[in-house]
Amino acid sequence: MNELDLSIFVEFGVGLAGFSGVVVAFSSRSGELDEYDRFRVVQLLLSALIPAFFGLAPVILAGFDLGADSVVRTMGAALMVALAANFTVAVATARGMSPSVRAKLSPGVWRLAISSSVLFFVWNGLNLAGWPRGVRLGPIVAGMAWFLFMASVMFFRLLLVRLGEGDDGA
Repeated sequence: MNELDLSIFVEFGVGLAGFSGVVVAFSSRSGELDEYDRFRVVQLLLSALIPAFFGLAPVILAGFDLGADSVVRTMGAALMVALAANFTVAVATARGMSPSVRAKLSPGVWRLAISSSVLFFVWNGLNLAGWPRGVRLGPIVAGMAWFLFMASVMFFRLLLVRLGEGDDGA
C-alpha cells in the first residue's frame, strides 16, 4: 500500500466527534436530547467515527499478516457494511420520528446523504469486483473522506442551527 498513512482520518474523525460532544454538552439545557437532536448527533458521530476507525484498519489488518490486496479488499467490504449500516440507522430512525419532528429534517442534506451513500456503496462494490482496473484503495479513501465531509456539514449545522430551538433542518 506504499506506506499510505490514514492516521489523518483518525485525528479528523475523533476531533469532530469530540468537539461535537462539547457543543452538545453546552447546548443542552435539560441534559437530554429530544428525538430530533438525538438523530442529528448520532448521525454526526457515526459519520465522524466510521472513518476514524477505518484509519486504524490497515495497522490492525497488517497485524494479521494480510497482504496489501487483502487489506484493501477487507476495507472495501467493511466500508460497504458501514455505508449500509449508517443508511439503515438513518432511515429507520427518521421513520420512527413523529411527522412533525421528521418535517424538521433538511431535504437537501437528507438527499445528499442518501444519494452519496448509494453512490459510494455501488462504487466500492464495483471496485471489489475489480472494475474498471482492479481493486484499488481510492474508492475506500474517497468514501472515508466523504463520511468526514458529511460529518463536517452536520457539525457546522450543529453550530449554526441551535439544538432544540425549533430549527428547520437537520
